[in-house]
Amino acid sequence: MKKIFIFVICSLFLYLNVKSQVRTVSSNANTPGQYSNLQTAIDSAHVGDTIYVHGSTNGYGNIKVNKKLTFIGPGYNPFSQFNLAAYIGSITLDYLVPLSSADGSRFIGLAITNIYKKQTEFYQINDIIFDRCRISSTTTESYVSGDNWIFKNCLFYWTQGGYLNLSFYNNIVISNNFFYFAPQSTSQVAISTSNKASVIINNNIFTGSGSGFFTGPSFSSITSAQFSNNIFFGKSPVGATSSVYTNNLSYACTPSLLPPAGNSGLGNINNADPQFNNIPIGTFTFDYSYDFHLKSTSAGHSAGTDGTDLGIFGGALPMPTNANVISGESKLPQIYYMNIQNNVIDQNTPINVTVKARKMN
Repeated sequence: MKKIFIFVICSLFLYLNVKSQVRTVSSNANTPGQYSNLQTAIDSAHVGDTIYVHGSTNGYGNIKVNKKLTFIGPGYNPFSQFNLAAYIGSITLDYLVPLSSADGSRFIGLAITNIYKKQTEFYQINDIIFDRCRISSTTTESYVSGDNWIFKNCLFYWTQGGYLNLSFYNNIVISNNFFYFAPQSTSQVAISTSNKASVIINNNIFTGSGSGFFTGPSFSSITSAQFSNNIFFGKSPVGATSSVYTNNLSYACTPSLLPPAGNSGLGNINNADPQFNNIPIGTFTFDYSYDFHLKSTSAGHSAGTDGTDLGIFGGALPMPTNANVISGESKLPQIYYMNIQNNVIDQNTPINVTVKARKMN
């Protein structure tokens, strides 16, 4: 009986692996995929499938995911010939009762507007990763809907009240992300609503636009979190209580004291210019042309808890760049240049094509 059971289990895993497929989606007529509509591809996909989402001038609209899938886009600022991102509106993660859940899904290299709150309140959606995505909430917050979520190497471009709501879930890691507030608001926060010691917020940059002063809090309704190796550049580190701040840096924000009142911590650097490699003097904005690596003379250079730099290029998950440009490109090899040298031919003439490809770290 035991041997039969093992055989059945092994056969099941083999079946699942065989069933996993790669599907392509493109709303760009010049680069067609298997599907032109992303939601159709999702509905047709099997649990465990990977969906490549092509860059396009046309957005893919809102999507609902209720099975484990991996989505891979070209990056939110792809360093390529056409510089086309894959734009998605809202993403709703849910549970298809009783068959499957979005648990374990991955979102890589996409330009996303919002992460909506799950619709099936009884179920948690766990083990989600957002990697190298741009999340640009506009009028509402983006929601975490379960335990074990990771946000890494993302660009959060908050406007008009958008923020990340952790919804009191456990084991949330927010690492090596860039949080930018535009336009600057004294009341707009980056992250809210947590009371868990398992929330880790490390190696991020928080910055606003404008003068950098009277910037208001970066956080709201957060207790017991762990903050380390972050840079608060024109956006105040306050808004959390009973939390631990370790080896963070603040500059040009009010208030700027680290750790903020009601918190504890060591190794913090107060009101010191981080000395980024290349940004306009006296501004607290974001642009893809800026280089946020730290100069060797920076107080944050090699000042992290692990001996690496503070900010997005330190720690175990440094932000990937192409020639110091943040792009959000995935680790998959991508064609960034193609030129057809003889585009007018007869049926007996071969086409001469020059192709250049690159793989990001």
